[in-house]
Amino acid sequence: MFLVLSVTSTHNALRTAVREFSLSGRVRGLIATKLDEVDRLGRLLAMSELADRPLAWLTFGQNVPEDLAPAEAERLARAIMLGRFPRDS
Repeated sequence: MFLVLSVTSTHNALRTAVREFSLSGRVRGLIATKLDEVDRLGRLLAMSELADRPLAWLTFGQNVPEDLAPAEAERLARAIMLGRFPRDS
């Protein structure tokens, strides 16, 4: 099972969602949504840290599956450093 979290959520909202939905112990990863709606991606790290689970998938638009991508370490690092998610790499 994956926990879906929006990067536009406040820290308190993320903490509440993680607390409420991770109780079952079945959450194995996170799906971070709405990357196209933020200008900084540092919250991705906070999400993963709060949930103590890896980021598995990212969404950066309304078109699924076109705007859905695996959360690969190299792409995540590049996105955080650039401040945006590079769609074409």
